[in-house]
Amino acid sequence: MIVYINDKAIRLEKAESFSPSGKFDVIVDHATSLDSLKISGHLLIYDDTTQHLDALLALLQNKKLRKLESVTYVTSNYKAIKDHLKSRFKKVKAAGGLVVKDGKVLMIHRLQRWDLPKGKLERDEETDVAAVREVQEECGVEVNLIHKLCHTWHTYLNEGSQTLKKTTWYLMECTDDSQMKPQFEEGIMDVRWLGEVELEVALMGTFGTIKDVFATWRAGASSAKSKETNLL
Repeated sequence: MIVYINDKAIRLEKAESFSPSGKFDVIVDHATSLDSLKISGHLLIYDDTTQHLDALLALLQNKKLRKLESVTYVTSNYKAIKDHLKSRFKKVKAAGGLVVKDGKVLMIHRLQRWDLPKGKLERDEETDVAAVREVQEECGVEVNLIHKLCHTWHTYLNEGSQTLKKTTWYLMECTDDSQMKPQFEEGIMDVRWLGEVELEVALMGTFGTIKDVFATWRAGASSAKSKETNLL
């Protein structure tokens, strides 16, 4: 599970299956206090309790930690730690779509960043229905749903409450964009089809969750292409 807090990636890993890859700048175990460290770069935490998790959440919610890039939290009590993390926030469910047409991707510009269309589920609404509805409302396009891509989790401050949003993402194809326009009342300033070069520039400044959605989509496309090649 990866949760983005202030757009910092917090990755929960099961100790029994964790295999370190890459370099960690700071490594912490149960005997070390986070408050005593100068946190920067990539942080690795080994802890089977909630001690470091609570300290980490407090630091992330009260300080900028500009030099921190990511956190990997390795534990033998994965479910308990995961449940504890979720319990610290008000929970909201949302759904959104990655829409493709003629080799381009539909993106919205909101809060000075390029983003993907998404929104909260209505009462008793299914995620796939919500995803299509949100794309149509925010972008003014008609779409067909292809398949589910992934889930992302991120936190934000909503009316004074720390909120954890779980978003279910779907791959979609556009069937009609003749009425395409941004939903200005939702703070969307632009809706645009981005080609490969424009997309790479947009992804440089987007949110971590959106980068993860694209990574999942591209990995799936690469796998499908590989299987197709093997059949030839």
